[in-house]
Amino acid sequence: MAAHEHINKYQLRYRPTGGDQFTDDFHHEIQAIDKDTNTRVGSMQWTYTGRLWEIEVDREHRRKGLATAMWNFGEKIATQAYNKGVNKHIPIPEHSVFRTDDGDAWAQSTGDTVPENFL
Repeated sequence: MAAHEHINKYQLRYRPTGGDQFTDDFHHEIQAIDKDTNTRVGSMQWTYTGRLWEIEVDREHRRKGLATAMWNFGEKIATQAYNKGVNKHIPIPEHSVFRTDDGDAWAQSTGDTVPENFL
């Protein structure tokens, strides 16, 4: 089964989290929800500057394209909000400069520009 076939099993939801949108504690978040169990199985958070803060997928749901689907959804939401003039304060996510080995391999696989890893 191809990775894209697994994605239909999940619902991706966007929500802002934290305090004021121009402070360090404010994040944008995408949650991956398993439609069968209605449970969160992954999430991605990025800061008000666009820097990826965290992306994680529960172990049993990995290697199905879910992290990449959340990444692409974050880019889509930010681009659509900007183009529609709805909310110009949702930045396009950017890869972090601090990545685990798995995170670095995933970041390289997205085809986006990836900054040097300092971890």
